[in-house]
Amino acid sequence: MKRIQELFPDQFQQFEETIYEEGQRRVLVREVRQFGELILGERFCGEPDGSIAAELLSKEIQSGRLSLKKWDDEVEQWIQRVGFLAMHCPVYGFSPIDEEARSILLQQLCLDAFSYREVKSREVWPVLKGWLASGMEPVLDNLAPVHIEVPGRRKPVPIRYKGEDARVSMTVQELMGIKLHPTLANGNYILPIEVLAPNRRPVQVTTDLIGFWRDSYPDIRRQFRGRYPKHHWPENPDFS
Repeated sequence: MKRIQELFPDQFQQFEETIYEEGQRRVLVREVRQFGELILGERFCGEPDGSIAAELLSKEIQSGRLSLKKWDDEVEQWIQRVGFLAMHCPVYGFSPIDEEARSILLQQLCLDAFSYREVKSREVWPVLKGWLASGMEPVLDNLAPVHIEVPGRRKPVPIRYKGEDARVSMTVQELMGIKLHPTLANGNYILPIEVLAPNRRPVQVTTDLIGFWRDSYPDIRRQFRGRYPKHHWPENPDFS
């Protein structure tokens, strides 16, 4: 080997690299000895740089190969709500969380960690809410709420956000408790309502409750009141 190294010195390399090792689910520093494309030997040595470790762990999470226990549907909806207001209320200065922003946030979450075990159960909300300017969290909750209250319903109805759109689903009977069509983003966005039959199947989507009661409800009433006689089907709903 020494003779070969003397003959081809430019083909021999020895270097260190920081890698994410899948088997250990850990970021490691690897020392490699190489002849051309042939790896002659390697060993793990030293402690990785913290920022590089955070970057490599965050890439594994963002790719979906690793997951964070506390990065759940509620977190994803929060991200969608922020993006929704960035689109519909630009005056408030909300910045959407795109893929690049997700990468930044995930790297912050992974700081001071070198393994998946260290990050998988970390709290995510402190980092996420740091994305908002000071005092903007109440504005987010007011202009893009998580749910709406419906008179006569025990639990509030969740609003589903995706991109620049939002939607809520309610049965005909639940709609009877709403007098004005709900809006979001300071009135800039009329909230589409997915109208459900008593079996929770969609009947139609409306952005005009007055028009729904006038034009669509009579046909829906005729179609479903015989099949669901225990439900309330007034001929002329009173919203006074």
